[in-house]
Amino acid sequence: MPRKTEQFSIILRPPSKVYHFKLAGWSNYKSTQVFFDQHRERFQKHLNCKTKADAQEVVRMAITIQEESKRPMPLSSQVRLIDLLKDAYTWDRCPHVRRLRDEGKAITKRHVQDSRNIIKSHILCCKDFVNKPIAKMRRSDVLEFRSFMLDRVGPRTVNKALSIVKAVIREAIFQEVIDRDPTIGVSKVKLTEKKEPGVFTKEELLLMFPEKGIGPWKSITDHTVFLTAASTGMRRSEILALRWENVNLEKQFINVVEAFKDYRMIEIGKPKWERSRVVPIPKKLVTRLKDLRDQSPYAKDSDYVFCYKDGTHLGGTWWSKHFRSACIAIGVIKAKKKVKENEDPNPRNLTPHSFRHTLNTLLLSNGYDSGKIRATLGWTSEKIQDNYTHFSIDHLNGQSDMVESFFEKDKKNGTN
Repeated sequence: MPRKTEQFSIILRPPSKVYHFKLAGWSNYKSTQVFFDQHRERFQKHLNCKTKADAQEVVRMAITIQEESKRPMPLSSQVRLIDLLKDAYTWDRCPHVRRLRDEGKAITKRHVQDSRNIIKSHILCCKDFVNKPIAKMRRSDVLEFRSFMLDRVGPRTVNKALSIVKAVIREAIFQEVIDRDPTIGVSKVKLTEKKEPGVFTKEELLLMFPEKGIGPWKSITDHTVFLTAASTGMRRSEILALRWENVNLEKQFINVVEAFKDYRMIEIGKPKWERSRVVPIPKKLVTRLKDLRDQSPYAKDSDYVFCYKDGTHLGGTWWSKHFRSACIAIGVIKAKKKVKENEDPNPRNLTPHSFRHTLNTLLLSNGYDSGKIRATLGWTSEKIQDNYTHFSIDHLNGQSDMVESFFEKDKKNGTN
C-alpha cells in the first residue's frame, strides 16, 4: 500500500526553543507561538508552545482552520449571524476590516480588538439571536436583542454591540453573502447627556506652570510632562510614547510620529487617524526639556523622554494620579476627604485632555488660524475641532471692541 502523506511536519527551532510547523502545501515553517497568539480565541486554555504536546494541539487547530476555509459557504437562506461573527473584527480575517485596510480607510488595531471583545463578551451570549438564520430574522428579533443587552450592560456598550451587528450584516450584503438587513430602522438607545469637558483659565495655567519653579508638581518630570500637554495639545498616547529622536530642541518642534494604540500601552504605532504631524514648542518648554535631558540617565535618541527610573515609559495610572494631585493643590478639584455627600469633587470635569481643549480655545479666541491649529493638533475636520472649542464671555470680550471699531471708522468718514 502507498504510504499515507503526513498532513504536517513539526520541528524545534533551537534559538527560540519554540516548535515550528508546516502544513501540506506550505513552503515555509510557521511558529506555533505566533499562530496561537493570532487565534487565541479558538483555544480553551493557554498553551506553552515550547512543549511538544501543546505545539501539536496548535497544529491540529491549524489543520481544522485550513479545512474550514475550504468548506463552501452556506446558502444565503441558511446563513446565521454566528457564521458572520466567526471572523468578524479579527485583524487578518475579517472581510470588513480587510476591505477598509485595502481601501486605505482609517481603522486601528485597538478598535478591532475592542470590537472583537464585545462580540465575545456580549453578542455571542445571546445564543437564540446569533443562531437564527438571517433570512428568518425580523426587526422584532433585533429589538429583543437590544432589550436583552440593556438588562445586562450600560447603554454605551449596547450601542457599540448594535453597531457591530449592523456593520457585520451590511458587509455581508455588500459581499453578496446575504440579501436582506433586519437591523434597518433599529436605532441606538438614548444616552445620558455627556458632560462637556472642562477648560482651564489663563490664571489657572499660570498657577500650574509658574515662571519660576515647578509649581504644584512633585518633580521636574511631572512638570515637564504636563507642560508638554498644555503647550502642544499632544494626546496622552503621543506624549508617553515620545522619544528624544523626535524632539528637535534647536529648531523648537516635535515630530509626532508614534503613539500607544492600546489602553495597556504595549502596542506602538502611528498617531490617531494614522496621521503624523509637526508640533511647534514654545521657549519655556524647550528650556524644561533641555533641563530634563541634562538630568536624565536616559538621554539617548532611542530613549523615552518621560520615563521611570528604569527607563520604561510612564503609565496611564501615573498620568491620572499626578494630574489630579496638581489640580487639588491649586484648588480646581477637591480632595476626596473634603467632598461632602453627593458633592462632585470635579464639577468642571477637568481631565488631562482638558489641556488640549484649552489650547484650541485660547488660540482661536486670540485669532490664530484655525487651519494651522487643526494641523498641529492632528484633527481632520472643522467638525472635530468644534467639539474642542469652549468660548466663555472672557474669550468673547474682544468681539464687542472689534464691532465698535467698525462704527468708529464710519464716523470718521462722516457716514452712519
